[in-house]
Amino acid sequence: MIYRLTNRPTQQYLFFLLQRDGALSKGREIGLDLGCNRMQNRPVFHTGRYVGVDVDAVALRNGQSKYPEAEAIHARIEAGEQFPDGDFVVCVQVFAKHFVFDKAVPALVQVCNKVRKGGVLLINFGTKNMEQIPELRAVLAERFAAVEEVPYGISQKTTYFAPLIAAFDFFTRARPRAVQKVYFRAVGRR
Repeated sequence: MIYRLTNRPTQQYLFFLLQRDGALSKGREIGLDLGCNRMQNRPVFHTGRYVGVDVDAVALRNGQSKYPEAEAIHARIEAGEQFPDGDFVVCVQVFAKHFVFDKAVPALVQVCNKVRKGGVLLINFGTKNMEQIPELRAVLAERFAAVEEVPYGISQKTTYFAPLIAAFDFFTRARPRAVQKVYFRAVGRR
């Protein structure tokens, strides 16, 4: 079952990746969703605890009303002392929108520091970060035992066929014509 459907193919492709990699959270204690907004990715987590962190207090309240067992922390991801380290950490659409140029690499280091030893990080970067991908890749490779990189970018145009378009690209592993985003699955925090 698909945990979330959208009418944008690129976003739907990301949801397929998250759903696939959510299995890595099974048996882990703390799930940390950085930039969780309304906790839309909560179904991906199979951890003992789910902690959602975001700067939007209203969105956090909305998410917690849907997922009352969730822990909501109103903070920026740079304020790592305000929330626990996680065994399974998801940080998607945060760098793609908010961290550009000289801020992305230091912010990624801070995110990596919130992953417990042996833990997993799922993260993506957008077009604003494309020039920094080699540096961002190096940060991840230094801190994790295995890093998978998935470049993607289908279309941001709204269409009812988005799930079908994204499914075709996901299951055929089609290479994008134009890379708009890069998703990393980093496993085995050192």
